[in-house]
Amino acid sequence: MKPNGFAIPNIIELTEDGRSGHYWKEQDFNGHSALRVKGSEEDGYDFFVNTDNVHLLTEIKARRDEEVKAIEARYKFGLVLVGLALLQDSDKRNDSEGDGEDIPTQISRVCSAISPVILPMIESLGAIEMDAILAMPVEES
Repeated sequence: MKPNGFAIPNIIELTEDGRSGHYWKEQDFNGHSALRVKGSEEDGYDFFVNTDNVHLLTEIKARRDEEVKAIEARYKFGLVLVGLALLQDSDKRNDSEGDGEDIPTQISRVCSAISPVILPMIESLGAIEMDAILAMPVEES
């Protein structure tokens, strides 16, 4: 019987200089790489996150030291959630609708593409007040 949902993935941070204990070269990362997923549902997934991504480092430069850990966590978990969502979608579709690109490659491509906007998106969503949401007009079809 197949388990319902996904287990919490193993998240491994990679840095260019290896200060995280893991180097870019282990996953063929560069400054624009964001996330790579390896493994299987049966054996579990490893999520490799580039914590020296140029977009993350740019965000951190403009922030106070006490904000850095929170920004890094938002970035890391935001990417992991996107990766998990893509894995779940692939599982639902059973890869029968794929375009020939395997799911780990799709996840890497999509996460690299959203890397420049994920932190501003998370921050702007967190700043929305409930009153503003409730005051938004609803379009009827």
